[in-house]
Amino acid sequence: MNSHNLTTPHPTNADVPDFDPRRFERQTLLDNLYQWAVLGVISVIVVIEMLMGGGGTTTTVLVFVVFAAWLAMSLADARTASTLPQISAQLGHDPNAAGGLISQGISRTVMNRAVRFELYHRLAILKHTKGDLVQSGAICSALLSQRLGSAERVRPQLLVMLCESRLVVGDYATAYSSLVQLHGCKLSLAEMLQLTGLQTRYEVSMGYDAAALRNVRQRVELSELMPTGPCIALHQTLALAAGRTGRAELSAFLQSRANLLAGRKEPPAVDELTGDPPIVDINPNPATEPTPWNT
Repeated sequence: MNSHNLTTPHPTNADVPDFDPRRFERQTLLDNLYQWAVLGVISVIVVIEMLMGGGGTTTTVLVFVVFAAWLAMSLADARTASTLPQISAQLGHDPNAAGGLISQGISRTVMNRAVRFELYHRLAILKHTKGDLVQSGAICSALLSQRLGSAERVRPQLLVMLCESRLVVGDYATAYSSLVQLHGCKLSLAEMLQLTGLQTRYEVSMGYDAAALRNVRQRVELSELMPTGPCIALHQTLALAAGRTGRAELSAFLQSRANLLAGRKEPPAVDELTGDPPIVDINPNPATEPTPWNT
């Protein structure tokens, strides 16, 4: 069905690599050394050319060797980079095949840093979708510790996955740091929706119930753009916050709405004028707790 299947055996779960932080550090070090070595050799050639006042045989040979090495590496990087769209497409419907391509890519000893970071970004997504949040969090943390360069566009996605993985294990300090950084990023609509869910989860976990409910109408409206699972989770989280702050009517409404989204067949009641589900007592009293994003 695709070119990958014509050249290699169909990958299995065994082909999906586990993340090894020491291997990642070694690879990035070698990638850096290679790039600096190429620049160093080019500088030496230029100096020799200036001192010798003309193109000698030695200089010509050095130029040819450096160019050949650079061309070979560039072609290999281009081949690896060309698999990135295929990997992205396979993450959703054929994760084993995606894992096989990722494994083949990151096994290279030396490559362009940005291409390697893109591969590890996709490995983090693969681990995350498989529920291995410990591994996905470790990959995201390792990538975020590097200067991403031309791979900077993946920073918001890395922060989202890192935050979720940290919330699961109760590392609220790292989750908070991730959320603060996300507030400083330019986000897509999907990333903004993910931020809303994660921030609400963090606030309620930390007891910032009033902060979570301060703009509850906006959060409920945003939840309508989310997939069903995250939408239900957001309603349940807000219902918990409402219940803990003594707003029983709002809590019951949010929980009822979550139940309907979870599969009850009868449709929710709708506002006669707007056709939207009614929001009960949606504007909370002024919060008595600080909002962590403003302190």
